[in-house]
Amino acid sequence: MPDAALELTDQQWTELLDVNLTGTWRTCRAIPHRLTGVGGGSMVITSSVAGLKPYQNASHYVAAKHG
Repeated sequence: MPDAALELTDQQWTELLDVNLTGTWRTCRAIPHRLTGVGGGSMVITSSVAGLKPYQNASHYVAAKHG
């Protein structure tokens, strides 16, 4: 059986990482004033179990969650 990771298109890889990894980074970068303002603040970022162990046929998702 071929590895599904080798069958991903560049577009599939890029779209998923853009949403799951780059999108999170851009959000964190865009709101630092919320953390340093009067009264402070918090940012809670959640992920998934895929950030801890691999899932079959989801290499791009697992890579994003490890990131």
